[in-house]
Amino acid sequence: MPWESKSRALDVCTGQFELAQRIKFRSDIAGGVIILEIGEVSDLASIPSSLEWAVMNTDDQRIAGGAWIHDKLFRSGGYIPIYNEDESFKGMIQLTFDQSNKILCDEAMPDLGASKSDRWKVYLGLSVGGRSNFKQKT
Repeated sequence: MPWESKSRALDVCTGQFELAQRIKFRSDIAGGVIILEIGEVSDLASIPSSLEWAVMNTDDQRIAGGAWIHDKLFRSGGYIPIYNEDESFKGMIQLTFDQSNKILCDEAMPDLGASKSDRWKVYLGLSVGGRSNFKQKT
């Protein structure tokens, strides 16, 4: 609800979703396992509604699952903890804007059944319009 988004300093004009189940995602690009805990918040795929026809619907399951990981990467500027398969802490890493996009488009989306064409459209859209949302650490 808007008041909940406002209390969390989130955009009240964008649907926000709270993770109800833990996500454990193995990434070769990140070199380990990325874990999202219950309670993480995401707006899922942030595709402008005027471009959904050309890219993908924002709640399409072929992107929505990977969007949780991608949002975490973008919120942190790519700076995240990485774990081993047994969930022991491996270390902190700094992924780039491009690596973060590739984790979504080249690792998560294929696992979710997205076509090469869909993945390319999302990657292109992120490359053109996503950089301002990548929160670089200073």
